[in-house]
Parts: sequence; structure tokens; C-alpha cells
Amino acid sequence: MRQFRHIRKALNIYNPLGVQLRTLFVTGEEVLLILLVRFPFKCVNNHQTAIIIRYITQNPILEGGKELKGIIHKLRNSDKWTFEAFLHNWHDKWDSFLLEKSYNPVTGKWHNTHRRIRSAFAALKLFTASVYLF
Repeated sequence: MRQFRHIRKALNIYNPLGVQLRTLFVTGEEVLLILLVRFPFKCVNNHQTAIIIRYITQNPILEGGKELKGIIHKLRNSDKWTFEAFLHNWHDKWDSFLLEKSYNPVTGKWHNTHRRIRSAFAALKLFTASVYLF
């Protein structure tokens, strides 16, 4: 968290002066700090895309991952409501896929089969709930 000291310092300078910041524009890593302080933020679309692609890779093998990648590339040309509709439709179609579990006989535990795609979808939901898409 030390690397985000400059953001905290800026917030501490402007808040006592009565300046109300409505939103912050941030690149990828600062999102963590902004989420911790519950401040509205806008993550640059290129960074959002890069974060999600890290989860599902450039060439997804599974059909659900391929469709999610297609939706991600629509982010740049969509408004918030259209993008949320794309995500909602994708989730409706792939809900049972996301809920699949696998059993590990060595450990005797169950785990999510498609954990990276689940993580990508969760990150997209987080971004659309907290950001301004334009």
C-alpha cells in the first residue's frame, strides 16, 4: 500500500478544503486502493480489458471463455446499460457452467472447475457496478 501514498495524500489535501471529488480516473493497480476507501472510480477501459484477459487468456479454449472475450471487446463501444445487458445474458446462458465443481481425490475436496472464467466474470461485475462506462 505504500505505492499508493500519493493518492491518499491528494485525498487528504483536498477533503479538508471542502473540495468534493466525484470520481477518480485510475489505471489498473490503483483500483485496489479506491475500492478500499469506497470511492467512485473509473478504470481505463484498456486496463479493464487487460485485467480480464489475464484471467481468460488471449485464446480461450472453452466456448464460455470465447464468448466472454467477445463481450469484453464490446466494452469500448458500449454504454453502461448495454454492457450490463451483455453480461447478464452471458451469465444466464453460462450459469450452470460457472457452478460446476470438480473433486480432487488426493485432497478429498471440491473446487470450482472453471475458476479463471468465474474470476473474470466477477471482476467484470465489480467494474460495471462501480465504474462509469463511456
